[in-house]
Amino acid sequence: LLGVSLYDLLRKTRFTGVSLNLVRKFGVQLLHSLTFMRRPDVDILHCDVKPENVLLTDKGEVKISDFGLSHVRASTILPEDDYAVRPVGTLAYAAPEVLSGRYDPFRSDIWSLGCMLVELHTGDPVFPGTDSHDQLRQIACVLGQPSDDMVEKCPRKQLSDLFDRVGDEGSGNGNAWRVKRRRGSSS
Repeated sequence: LLGVSLYDLLRKTRFTGVSLNLVRKFGVQLLHSLTFMRRPDVDILHCDVKPENVLLTDKGEVKISDFGLSHVRASTILPEDDYAVRPVGTLAYAAPEVLSGRYDPFRSDIWSLGCMLVELHTGDPVFPGTDSHDQLRQIACVLGQPSDDMVEKCPRKQLSDLFDRVGDEGSGNGNAWRVKRRRGSSS
């Protein structure tokens, strides 16, 4: 029988988190689930991996639930597909590629899983952004600016809304782009 979600478990800890050993146990099971979903004969992208969508069984196992935003035959989705450039899922678990308007099959579910596992241990979302731009800015503050390659593959609207050019391509001075400090800001 499926029981409470991992979010319910976090709430029971008053958002202080669970032990690292329990996070590892859940993480291994969830990686196996996502690996299964990636198999060519299954080919599903969940698009909303988060504590609320992972249920505990009475045997202490975890199961991914709520496939309402998922894509079947995910490997056939192309970056130019209409729904490939709109953010899906829940903001706190969204991958930088999704936030910047790019679709990256399966990596987004792995990113979401990583964010969720950190939250399970600490009790707090790792990147608690208020909107897509703030979320991307918070990620860049912790992990560094996105690669030029990722930025330059963004749809034009996201490129101008989210990023500033700060250097020349190939200048050897690091990234040519950075996340804007504030929406609409060029500084």
